[in-house]
Amino acid sequence: MLKSLEESELIRRVQDKKDKRLVKIFLTEKGKEKKEMAKKVVRRFNQAVREEIPEEKLKVFFEVAEKINSIIDHKEIYNNNNKTENTNTF
Repeated sequence: MLKSLEESELIRRVQDKKDKRLVKIFLTEKGKEKKEMAKKVVRRFNQAVREEIPEEKLKVFFEVAEKINSIIDHKEIYNNNNKTENTNTF
C-alpha cells in the first residue's frame, strides 16, 4: 500500500539518520491536497445525511452499527476454511 501511495507521489519515506531500521512517512504537498479534498467530501456527505435523516433515526443506526461491530469483534464468524458458518437464527 505504501509503495502505491509513494508511486502516486502522495507520501514520501525518510529513513531515520540514527536508526536505519526506522522509516518516517510524510504526506507530500499533493498528499496534503488530497487529504483536504477528502475531508471536504466527507463533511458534505455528513451534512447531506443529516439534512435527510432525522436525528433519532441516525442515533438508532449508529447503535445498530456499533452492535454489529461488537458482534464481529467478539464472535468467530469464519471457520478455518474461511467459509461462513451457518449462524442464521432468523
